Amino acid sequence: MKSPTICLVNQSTMPLGVDLTKLAPALQSYINNYVGVLWNFSCNVVTAPKAGAGEWPLLFLDTPDQPDALGDHSLLQTPVGKVFVGPTISADDSLSSVTSHELAEMMADPYTNTCIQMFSNNNFWAFEICDAVEETEFPVDGFQMSNFVYPAWFLAGNKMGGGTAQYDYMKKCTAPGQLLPGGYISIFTNGKWSQEFGSDAAKSKHEMQNHPRVIKRHIRNDGG
Repeated sequence: MKSPTICLVNQSTMPLGVDLTKLAPALQSYINNYVGVLWNFSCNVVTAPKAGAGEWPLLFLDTPDQPDALGDHSLLQTPVGKVFVGPTISADDSLSSVTSHELAEMMADPYTNTCIQMFSNNNFWAFEICDAVEETEFPVDGFQMSNFVYPAWFLAGNKMGGGTAQYDYMKKCTAPGQLLPGGYISIFTNGKWSQEFGSDAAKSKHEMQNHPRVIKRHIRNDGG
């Protein structure tokens, strides 16, 4: 796939607390030197009042479609990432970390349609590379960026483990399929989506009445 241009577009009326013209090169470094190298994808990160033709917008919005969501990514004419400024500020989360999370997952699965078979023949986990290690982050060029899982994290069905593999960038996970205390994952089993959480606190923060993968499917069907 040709490297897309990701355009940071601020549509929020709230102060972001970060300068997007400075955040963009830090996100570029995050892609070039960390997550993109590991997962074999690349992109060009820019800022503009609106995305140009063929560019993938990463929007900063006041409020989410799902209550208390910090961000998501979906598909309209092109992949679209969203960072919800209000809930991010209310949760005292890092806007740069949320942005890097959505950028990494939009790049890893731009069409939000990839799942990995885990643990059993009818158990498929969404290919989200930051959700499981949510709330762990590391600095890149002065900004906090999201931790992310390694390919070995998705090899639970092959019983890979024994402490010999690296499962995430920060080496917080010790086994494939492990959810950190702040983490969660979306699971498709027997024709239905559900979520699992690394703790009660993560469930309280990230549980959605309408599952995000179902919402994204409807967006694709209804919006082109």
